[in-house]
Amino acid sequence: MFSDFNFQLLNDPEFKEDSVREEILFPILKRLGYTASGKCGIIRSKLLVHPFVMIGSQSKKINIIPDYILTFDGDYIAVIDAKSPTQDIIKSYHVEQVYSYGIHPEVRVNRYALCNGKKIVVYDIDKFEPILDLNIVEIDKKWEEVEKVLRADYIIFPEKKDFVPDLGLRMLKSGLKTDVPLHFITFDIFEITKVRDDLYTSFSKMDTDDGGFGLSMDYSPQQLEQILSMLPQQYAEKIKNLLSRAPFKVILNFPINLVLEAKLGKLQKGLYEQFVPFEAVNIDIEASKEIFCDTLSTMENLIIEEN
Repeated sequence: MFSDFNFQLLNDPEFKEDSVREEILFPILKRLGYTASGKCGIIRSKLLVHPFVMIGSQSKKINIIPDYILTFDGDYIAVIDAKSPTQDIIKSYHVEQVYSYGIHPEVRVNRYALCNGKKIVVYDIDKFEPILDLNIVEIDKKWEEVEKVLRADYIIFPEKKDFVPDLGLRMLKSGLKTDVPLHFITFDIFEITKVRDDLYTSFSKMDTDDGGFGLSMDYSPQQLEQILSMLPQQYAEKIKNLLSRAPFKVILNFPINLVLEAKLGKLQKGLYEQFVPFEAVNIDIEASKEIFCDTLSTMENLIIEEN
């Protein structure tokens, strides 16, 4: 990201806040998707009508105007200020000032950050320690950490930061037809959810070198019976009992290993994103048992929990 930037400039007394703002901070925000106009917006140097904030019983004057307020659909979500490379941006007066701006009634954001060219430090209103303290020279290899605390949709929907890319969606976008048979040598079930009376689903993760994918597998009540037939009867009955009442979800502390054939399902819209589930076509119970029996033999107590 800054391969062409000479970091020795940070030692130059003439490289001050405005240089940090334009050469370091703005490129970061641009890569995060913030623009002067658009859904993820930037407001520069916003003036406050009443530049005071109450902290306890004291009225504190705000003496700075942060360089950027970040917005999402017009709502303020974060404030970010650039400082010179010589200024401390951890537990300092500068941090207190940006915090005061962030909690001001005209702003009210949950996230505030400072960058001095050497570091970018991000804070949460409700936490004392920084939630990100990153050397700028490491920003490329740790970019995912920056996204998790400053990307607009992650600030608005913090649950999304733990999401992994959906494998079904990737395969559909790559042109895979829905009638192409897909063979899973092992599909590990750690949870079972009842979607409706005729549909159950399980979510699993597939680890890869670039972080991995998530995938959902849909199956029928008859296929659920096949899966549960591999368990000791008392555990199978417990799972069915839990799935019969709210929240209709069971978490397992062990994987049920399946060998199966599936196909791509239809595009679905979740709470935060779109995804494409796989639909189980045929579960090879005998092959699954050969794998799963090793798990059963090492488990003294199969703990099953209601979510």
